[in-house]
Amino acid sequence: PKMARYFGEEKGKIRCYTTFTNNHGQVLLTFEINVPVGDGNRYFGKSLAEQTITLILLNNHEITIPITENTEVKLLEKWNQSYFIGAGIINNNNLKTILQSPVREIVINWKKNPETYSATNESALQRALIEIL
Repeated sequence: PKMARYFGEEKGKIRCYTTFTNNHGQVLLTFEINVPVGDGNRYFGKSLAEQTITLILLNNHEITIPITENTEVKLLEKWNQSYFIGAGIINNNNLKTILQSPVREIVINWKKNPETYSATNESALQRALIEIL
């Protein structure tokens, strides 16, 4: 909401792209979060390392994923974009829970405050999981 207030509804959106990878039976969920500011460090932090991302499902289950893998920040001041990248391992119980109910919201624990974002494509994670399992 703060970003939309400054940049307008479309340009102020924070976009999140996710990918699942199956690495020898361990499923890694990678997040690439695009923030429309050239230097997102001041508010969002220097990386997603040791932060958490919580998936809130339509059935109100909450799955908290500690970000422990592949963390990186790309600051593209010239194009006024920041990318925060990180991944967490999903255990088998959480995989089953995600397959049973789509994601409704995503809560990211940023440096200053946690923020809640609506999922626009609720069943995308389910489809991706089915492909790799």
